[in-house]
Amino acid sequence: MDINIPLMKINKSLDFATLGNFQEANKEDIETITQVLSKITSRTPEQIKPYLDAILDS
Repeated sequence: MDINIPLMKINKSLDFATLGNFQEANKEDIETITQVLSKITSRTPEQIKPYLDAILDS
């Protein structure tokens, strides 16, 4: 039985919890970054948000 798989799932859950806490604690800054990226790329905030979320996830 490989115990690494459950540990990997636990670590991933903790990472998402930490990311969620980070995003909540920095909500205004993330919104500002989204708005700035929107202005300099001519994309909507709705288009920017998934990419920004992916960067934060990594």
